[in-house]
Amino acid sequence: MAKLSVFNRAKIPRKLKIMGVTVKVRIRETLVQDGYECYGLFLPDKMEILLLRDQPNIWQTFYHETIHCALHVSGASEGLGYHREEQIVVSITSALFPLIR
Repeated sequence: MAKLSVFNRAKIPRKLKIMGVTVKVRIRETLVQDGYECYGLFLPDKMEILLLRDQPNIWQTFYHETIHCALHVSGASEGLGYHREEQIVVSITSALFPLIR
């Protein structure tokens, strides 16, 4: 049987490998950062992606946080401020998500 890729799964995977690094994926009932509820977070110190269970499009958020993780693991996010990194991730997610989902 062929191994399922992250693109042809019915469910969000609980872990994945990004550039050889294992990243845990956790689904949460609530997700708050700096006092605001958010749809997803990438925690580089724990190599975890956290996703809010009840949201409009969990797959898009999953891919968005995965791109944050890939930028971190590759070192490409080094020196980027929060707003610049978010701008890059949103651009990539917006371009690729319609093609893969």
